[in-house]
Amino acid sequence: MKKGLRDYTLDFLVIVAGITVSLYAGSRLELRQQRQEEVRILENLRDNLIADTISIGQELSVLNNCQRRYGYLLSNSLVESIDSVAIVFSSLLIYTTNEIRESAYEEMKHSGKMGIIENKELLNNIIRHYESSKLLVDEYNSIDKHFILNRMIPFIESSFPWYSSASFYDPAELPEILQFLQQSAMRNLVQSNLIFKTNTIVTYHQYVESAQSIITMIEAELEKR
Repeated sequence: MKKGLRDYTLDFLVIVAGITVSLYAGSRLELRQQRQEEVRILENLRDNLIADTISIGQELSVLNNCQRRYGYLLSNSLVESIDSVAIVFSSLLIYTTNEIRESAYEEMKHSGKMGIIENKELLNNIIRHYESSKLLVDEYNSIDKHFILNRMIPFIESSFPWYSSASFYDPAELPEILQFLQQSAMRNLVQSNLIFKTNTIVTYHQYVESAQSIITMIEAELEKR
């Protein structure tokens, strides 16, 4: 039986409807997969940032102790016991070693998935955090490490007679050790060390503040999913 125009039209409409339904289903599936990938990326970013705030908090505790002890030395307020002097002295050789976790951000950046984050304010904050705040932390860590390894330690090794010597812990040596710590060359290095540590502390606090703000925004986005 030959088909008429009406039959061909109906067949065409059925085909179009089938294609439309198929495209809609495919679009919905793709959208759902994108949302799932966005959630995965945001969760990984959040976890990295939480880990950073914890490790930086621990590092800040060490830096704050260093800052306090340098202040004792510079103000001639050291408790005159060899144990307290040893604690202060050891803090002079500490440098920051904290490494920012950026695996989730690097994955997002290099896989071309930045656009998958719908909240553009959040995305801009994430980019600014890693491309600015993180780099600033890295820079101050590098400066601090370079100062300790290339200036402080060489000076101690060459000028401090008690370096790596058991006599450092001899109470009879305390007056001479205290006298050495008050020499201008030593005090200048301690002052520089204090400045670097103080700048690092400020930078760390700024990083943590930025990280906590992003964590809050990420949590808000995840609640919508």
